Amino acid sequence: FVMPSILLLDKKGDVAAGMGYSKDLAQRLKAEIEVMLGIKSRAQAEEELHPKMVEKTEEEKQAERRFNMAMAMLSKGMPESAVGDLRKAIEVKPDMAKAYGQLGCVYLQLGEKEEADKAIGKALELEPNYLPALICDSQLVAENGDLDGAIDDLRTLMLRNSRNHRLHYVLGTFYEKKGDLAKAASEYRKAFELLDRATTLH
Repeated sequence: FVMPSILLLDKKGDVAAGMGYSKDLAQRLKAEIEVMLGIKSRAQAEEELHPKMVEKTEEEKQAERRFNMAMAMLSKGMPESAVGDLRKAIEVKPDMAKAYGQLGCVYLQLGEKEEADKAIGKALELEPNYLPALICDSQLVAENGDLDGAIDDLRTLMLRNSRNHRLHYVLGTFYEKKGDLAKAASEYRKAFELLDRATTLH
């Protein structure tokens, strides 16, 4: 009728610590054992389990607000409006990789390939593994005529991001341009299933 508890005994057989079930049980158990073995102090263990929240600066908050407004504009099919907010986010926080990445993607959507290349390049310079920028970079490669290279890029990304619906969708568009309709349909189906599942869970 109750969740089981875990008791830790020291070398004398005395109870040194006890805990009930929680989502962070593994981390708490590891911390207690490290304290018992003298690897860490109690204070160090507590600090790792309960790290202090760092308050964002006003500039960071403002940049996040601008970024979120831009994403809202994009969801409403208003890329031109999103450009302004993304550029303002970057003005406030020049090292905001995701703002550069999304700006590059929007420029690509608007057909401004040169501006897209600059923004995507800056995003990947700041954060090399930012997936949206990597996907848009592959689209830029395809736009420049190297469709096979773009497909190879996405298949490599798929190794670690196979559950990203956007990745499957864009790969589907590449296969469709290549004329491989069976593979395109398969990727579109996967994209729809993943998006539908994510929407259902939320």
